[in-house]
Order: sequence, then C-alpha cells, then structure tokens
Amino acid sequence: MRLGADIRDLTIVDFNVGGLRMKHDGRITRKRSISFELGDTWLRGNVVWTNDCYAGIRLSRPLTDDQISVLCFNTRRQTAEAG
Repeated sequence: MRLGADIRDLTIVDFNVGGLRMKHDGRITRKRSISFELGDTWLRGNVVWTNDCYAGIRLSRPLTDDQISVLCFNTRRQTAEAG
C-alpha cells in the first residue's frame, strides 16, 4: 500500500469488484486517496470508512477478472497453509 510517501504491507480481508476491506496497522486514520499494488499493477481508490484496524476502500476502477483470480488464488493458498 502507498499512503503518501510511505509504502506498507497490509492484508486484504474481503473484496468485491468495486472495493475491499484492508487490515492495517492504524496508519489509515481518515478518508483519503490510497494506492496499492496487486501483482505488478498499482490500483487506486478512496478510503470511505476506517477504524483502528480496518479500512474500506472504494476502487477507482472495478477489479478485472485477472485481478480477482489473483486474490482468490492467494485466499485459497493461505487457507491451505493454515489447515
């Protein structure tokens, strides 16, 4: 995730084609523009809500089928590693 000049790792907890919920370290404290990297692509969106642990992001463009596949693959891999 890019927030201002800082680049931080984060966890995507939930998603749909138009947005996502991210777990963060408390640095997202207000509604603002945000960029994050998914694979080799930087995506942009706006924080529409936030609390101490999570933020809701409305994407500037809907996720493509390929981007959804990347997210689904990572979700299945994490589930398999945990089980």
